[in-house]
Amino acid sequence: MLNQQAVTRWAGWSIVTHIERLGPRSRQGVVLCVAVIVLSWVWLMSGAGMGMRISAMTTWRFPPGGENAMMPMTWSIGHAALMLVMWSTMMWAMMLPALLADVQHTLRSEQLSIAFVVHYMLTWTMFSVVSTALQFLAESMGWLDSMHMWSIDPGFSTVLAGTAAFSQLVRLGPAHVMYAPACAKRLGRSTYALNCVATTGPMMMLLFVGGVMNLVWLVGLTVWTITRKRWPHPRWHAVASTLICCLLIGQIWA
Repeated sequence: MLNQQAVTRWAGWSIVTHIERLGPRSRQGVVLCVAVIVLSWVWLMSGAGMGMRISAMTTWRFPPGGENAMMPMTWSIGHAALMLVMWSTMMWAMMLPALLADVQHTLRSEQLSIAFVVHYMLTWTMFSVVSTALQFLAESMGWLDSMHMWSIDPGFSTVLAGTAAFSQLVRLGPAHVMYAPACAKRLGRSTYALNCVATTGPMMMLLFVGGVMNLVWLVGLTVWTITRKRWPHPRWHAVASTLICCLLIGQIWA
């Protein structure tokens, strides 16, 4: 019979042993993370209130946009609020697993309290406000298919992919802090959350390129955020991410 810890070990991280080592406050933070992750993915899989099945907004084709794009819809306060909730839920579903993966890697385990998790979620909610505003602008300018929520403008897609590539090149510079555990362990919750948004946010904007509610991109970027935290050689991860963004730009204009 296989050893339980060997079964649950992933990338050198034993889930069972790790949770046993957490204090009461950190265990509460873990429970909150897991609960929000599960509820967020359930809501996203149900369509996130968009009135469409997520399968209708999912495709392996890239770029996904076509010539027969829907006309821009009229934005109301209610629609804007729904988009904000959708973006916030997506960010929680995609970023909280990475937060859990970062405990005892760059974070002190005692940092993961309920207050830390809530602050982290609120920071990504602020990012979602910017994303919602960009979605409104993109739809108004005819860059985004309002029904499928994916880019139909090569220029818009190129700018987003180029920004994402640049954000990964910055990770290769000497000012890269997030992957130095000795420094990251001293970061407060505000600094940690803002660093995560600064280094990961541009990659999340690729959802506009592949489809905001495209399950292929949702899962793919979620895996990217987790491997970013657990990759043994972060600089190689940044190099690979940059190359992928460049390949996307090439495919956009192919």
